[in-house]
Parts: sequence; structure tokens; C-alpha cells
Amino acid sequence: MFDLLIRNAALPDGRAGVDIGVRSGRIAALEPALAAEAGEVIDAGASSSRRPSSIRISTWTRRSRSGGRG
Repeated sequence: MFDLLIRNAALPDGRAGVDIGVRSGRIAALEPALAAEAGEVIDAGASSSRRPSSIRISTWTRRSRSGGRG
């Protein structure tokens, strides 16, 4: 189980539709259609027809380690 699962992310290297699993503030898995559960799931909505959302993993992990204060 992950702390955070980001579905359908677009990566800077051009890959799209990738799922990112985060555990203990670190990326633990990175693959399409990741079969896993998480405490929080975000759909980044990567699509070739529109610009994907930008999610900063470093910001989320910093907040999670500080108990949401950061």
C-alpha cells in the first residue's frame, strides 16, 4: 500500500498515462496501470488532447513528513 498514488501522470521525458506510487516520502513505483491501493489517490489526468496538470511530488512529500504544516 502506498501513502499517495498519482494516476495518469505525464512525465518530463514525454511518457504519459503513468502511475506514481509514493511511500514514506519517496517514489516507490512508476509504471502504467499500477495495481495498488493508497491512502490518497490523485488523478493527474494526462491526455494527449490537453495539457496535463503539474504536480510537484517534492511539495507533497515535504508536507506529509511535517504533518501537513509545510
